[in-house]
Amino acid sequence: MVRSVDIKTNDKVDKESKMSEVIALDPGTANLVCAWEREGSVKVSRLRNCFFEIPNDTFSKKLLGTMKVPEFEVEGKLYLAGNEAFDLAKTFGKELRRPMASGVIASGESVAIPMMSKMVERLFKEAKAQPGWRCAYCVPADPVDQTFDAVFHKSVIEGIIRRCELEPQVVLEGHAVVLAELSDQQFTGIGLSWGGGMVNVCVSYRSVPVISFSSARAGDWIDEKAAQVCGIPKPRMTAHKENPKFSLVGEALTKEEAALVSYYEAAIQYSLKNIKERFLSGHDLPDFSEPVEIVCAGGTASPKGFAEVFQRVYEQMDFPISVKKIRVANDPLFTIVRGCLVAGSL
Repeated sequence: MVRSVDIKTNDKVDKESKMSEVIALDPGTANLVCAWEREGSVKVSRLRNCFFEIPNDTFSKKLLGTMKVPEFEVEGKLYLAGNEAFDLAKTFGKELRRPMASGVIASGESVAIPMMSKMVERLFKEAKAQPGWRCAYCVPADPVDQTFDAVFHKSVIEGIIRRCELEPQVVLEGHAVVLAELSDQQFTGIGLSWGGGMVNVCVSYRSVPVISFSSARAGDWIDEKAAQVCGIPKPRMTAHKENPKFSLVGEALTKEEAALVSYYEAAIQYSLKNIKERFLSGHDLPDFSEPVEIVCAGGTASPKGFAEVFQRVYEQMDFPISVKKIRVANDPLFTIVRGCLVAGSL
């Protein structure tokens, strides 16, 4: 099942775009998110970017048919993918496989590309995307703490989009946050996309990305570290993190909550340290004559209290530029794809 919602958007998108001919895609490590405009509002669909293999026999197929759960067959093997795979893995403590790792196509996953193709096609079908539409999609910036670049990943996603008869347009993930959230600041400020595999950072001056990079201490890193110290499977720790009652502020009521808070603080500190170092080592940077906003988005920024923890960590640092406000986007899970939609409509 593809999970769809309507989201609010800003006047810039509503009044100035022709989004009926544009679709946006955020191919994240943890979630695949698609957005498009229909009947005056922005529609968003999400699929968990995960799967696991099941026996390819008549019984399994009948069972999935009874449950109305779609399956994918790749190279003679049967897979359950998307939201249904995540829900069943969480229930039974089963380890999931993913087409992506650390923000890009997983190098060690043999069926990564066909699984990504099938899930992205499923989203485009839900959106009723038409041949010739533009598809604005995001990619991570080059990482500061890993050795890969995004060239191969970009090529794979672009190939999937072209096979669906759409025209690809690439957007840096951190820049998508700026485009979605900082129009009233003349697109000047710092956007951070907190995904499952990476944190993507963009320092923008009047819509121009002057600093862009990514780092690996994001949602997966938090979940893995917290699960290790608590001795539970990672999917169950992810479920703890995504519980609407979970908060990063106030008293931690369980060991799992205490572990999540600790690693959230460590991840935020790591990201701010990287931004600071890039500023101090950069040349010919623009003069930010006025304080700027820091806007955080992405599923990992969704828990209650994220902005408060970010503010507390920020105040412990000697940051190189003045910041007037730190906030989380109103719809953090859908902010990046909304920024892609803005980019595609310009």
